[in-house]
Amino acid sequence: MEKSIREAVCVRLREVGFSLIQSRESFARSGADIVAWAGNADGELVPWAAVELEAEKSKRPEMALPELVRSRDLRGTRDHYVVADGEWFRADHDVRSLKKIDGPTAPPYGSGGVVVDEDVAASLILDQMARDANVRRAWADGVSVLGDPSSWPAAGGVMVPGCGVVPVRRDVLWQAQRKAAYESLRRMPFSDQSCPVVARAAAELAVGMHPRTVLDPFCGAGSFLWAVMDKIQGSAVQFTGIDLNHRIADIAATIKRTAPRPVAIVEGDAFTADLPTVDVVVAAPPLGMRLPSGHVLLGGSTTNDMTVAAVDLAVRHLNPGGRAVLHLGMSFTYQKAAESYRQFLASHYRIAALISLPGGAITGSAMPSVLLVIDHVTPGETFVVQLGSDWETQITPGGAALAAALAYIDDRRMAR
Repeated sequence: MEKSIREAVCVRLREVGFSLIQSRESFARSGADIVAWAGNADGELVPWAAVELEAEKSKRPEMALPELVRSRDLRGTRDHYVVADGEWFRADHDVRSLKKIDGPTAPPYGSGGVVVDEDVAASLILDQMARDANVRRAWADGVSVLGDPSSWPAAGGVMVPGCGVVPVRRDVLWQAQRKAAYESLRRMPFSDQSCPVVARAAAELAVGMHPRTVLDPFCGAGSFLWAVMDKIQGSAVQFTGIDLNHRIADIAATIKRTAPRPVAIVEGDAFTADLPTVDVVVAAPPLGMRLPSGHVLLGGSTTNDMTVAAVDLAVRHLNPGGRAVLHLGMSFTYQKAAESYRQFLASHYRIAALISLPGGAITGSAMPSVLLVIDHVTPGETFVVQLGSDWETQITPGGAALAAALAYIDDRRMAR
């Protein structure tokens, strides 16, 4: 019965001119059972009409108003309806009362347009991924499959069943895919990716080098690479990312299709791949992992610890004068097993900064972490700061801690 009511409502909406219609079967965040999209006065495609269904005759239509308010607040819908026992009701401007009507009103500016809102575009992508996941939930390599990256949007728009490709402005699609990737990956068990605030801070720390080549040997969905790319648009820079998990590498490769400049995404093991030597390495290596065989460190000792080996890998691939910006578990700074290697680093490289972050900087983990900045120059002094609950404010662009770190490490570098 509910399905037939839903279909009848969609038919009415199409009859008055709505071509893109989503139902709660394809999304779970709108606050309404059905959302119909239309163009606005500026030619932008936006969620326009929200419809809440009340199939039970015993319910008063007004009981659906809170869900319509939620839709307005979450998606910015303009027209709000309740369909109860086959009858249509329209909410007033403030979504506080209802008036019985014959049916929905046609979109005043037509049904066409281009999506220019990043959050709206990200919601479309997440809806698409949710549909894929409802059909196919599998486990492989410890990762829950939340959608097939091959079905993600090509440059230009997002495919919506029954509607074709919904056009999205290219720069908006570039940001929206990144938001959707982060949102989906953070829901996965054992996700240890850095939050977007950390990625942006790492980019700020990296771009002072004015790099021509950038490498992320543990790129995941590419958040660190994309953050650096945002900071140096207009420069001729070569970007390379590598990740062992082919599904995650596929997501990064899909996102790169809308990137403002070319980037090479490779599926493979950073410890065995033929990686380039670069001006900047940015990375957030996997936490708590052990290598299957010993990695010989600079200085001659051997380790199976992934974090220690990842730091070593990063500095090995720095050009003279280059910089590595790494987001690591805090234990790297004090664990006894890494003490001799830390001493080696301090005597051969400049440990430019140690920015200590509390739990929460690594998504899904209460583990404290650190942003470690290493310069391939003569050893020198280190900027050290331990941040508390306001750490996000402190390391955003213009934040006090990040500004102080940048001034210290780059001033000291120029002085050399």
